[in-house]
Amino acid sequence: MWFRTSSGNFCYIAQNVDRFDYDGIVEKTRGIYEKMKRNHPFLTSSEDTTFAAMLAISKLNISMIENEMEKCYDILRNSVFYKNAVQSLSTILSLGEKTSEIKCERVERLYND
Repeated sequence: MWFRTSSGNFCYIAQNVDRFDYDGIVEKTRGIYEKMKRNHPFLTSSEDTTFAAMLAISKLNISMIENEMEKCYDILRNSVFYKNAVQSLSTILSLGEKTSEIKCERVERLYND
């Protein structure tokens, strides 16, 4: 019951995964969400299940996703963004191919320009 978000988000995600791997995506989503909740219990809410599901369809494993999210969070947490915004940004940035430092520098540059 922790999937409390609009069904449209999950319909989009479902269209973009191998139709035979739904169970794997659901389990990976749950694993990512649990890591997010463990690392940021006061920031993580049911709204973050959409982010977790989006990350679950990536080719990255849970450990890689968690490490990249935390690196980006650590870099951005002292910026002018609200902590919840930092968590959201970190989640999205974890999908990028550049290093955490480069991705976060770009975000800060965009914000400050």
